[in-house]
Amino acid sequence: MGHAVGHLNDGVLSSRLAAAMRKNIGNHPISQAPFYQPDVWRYHYLPKGTGPPDLSQGGLPAEVGAALELPAGLIAGAALTAALFCKILRNGLAHGGVLYLDEHGRSTPGAPVRAFCFVSTKEKDRRIEGLHLLRAGMKNYRTFLQLWAKWLQDER
Repeated sequence: MGHAVGHLNDGVLSSRLAAAMRKNIGNHPISQAPFYQPDVWRYHYLPKGTGPPDLSQGGLPAEVGAALELPAGLIAGAALTAALFCKILRNGLAHGGVLYLDEHGRSTPGAPVRAFCFVSTKEKDRRIEGLHLLRAGMKNYRTFLQLWAKWLQDER
């Protein structure tokens, strides 16, 4: 995407794959990407308000879990830009912003994990404005990883 540092620019290893990354991870809806799964990804944006919730202590707030369950959560998930979708996943994984949820999409200590919620902060001028929350079931996430790996392999 033109942001690589010279010593970390692996785009030179495969110009075809670099072109595919630029084409598929841009400002178009993620629903147009070859690795997208319909009716899987749910998204909610939580403005900072008086302060972001302490997710490490309280888990996913009930009102956010409820918002993710609404049809609007699926619609918002499909409408994310591919770039923001990937950024949320990347930031969540890189910075430990992953909530482990039960079969109902809730943070329940001791319950088997059935879904993940990837969390990424939205910042402006180094100040937190809110949280991006992107949720998928565990099985669907595994399928996504397989689709992603297949896409990379095919483009390579």
